Amino acid sequence: FDFIQYRAMGSYHAAYGLTANPDGIQSGPLGDFGWIAETPGSICVSDGRGAIRHAGRTVCDFPAFTMSTLCTGITAAVSVDHDKQTLQWVLFLGPDGQTREQCDMALPHDLIGQQLFPTFSSTSSGGISVRVRADSPGAPQWQSCEVDVDALEKTEPHMEEEQVEEET
Repeated sequence: FDFIQYRAMGSYHAAYGLTANPDGIQSGPLGDFGWIAETPGSICVSDGRGAIRHAGRTVCDFPAFTMSTLCTGITAAVSVDHDKQTLQWVLFLGPDGQTREQCDMALPHDLIGQQLFPTFSSTSSGGISVRVRADSPGAPQWQSCEVDVDALEKTEPHMEEEQVEEET
């Protein structure tokens, strides 16, 4: 998730994570698309205080992912290793992205072996624009979707696909 624009507001503004059921988030237990980890089969980290949440509870902390450290130009990533049953949350900070903060944790049992989709949410207060990038060793292609979150109601995101050249 590349933060094209980020402006801190309120006590919670953005979250990113993974879900096995992207359509289920909208009709989740709280009836609000912004509550990724309150929906079964989902996990996310929030910029409110860097809490990593799953199944409606905090399971780990990633204090680097807070409003005080986030800014325009950072990249946030999450990597899943189903074989090792681990998740790695990474934040690339600084003007050149060279400062790296990470949080490693066990992959929650109910997510092991599930197809997981990258998910981003923000409050309706605006000030955020992100580019979502997905790379999977099982599907060697690049998918990019750049979305101005403030304009979601007005336009559909533009999807692009490019082949990734395999290294030999």
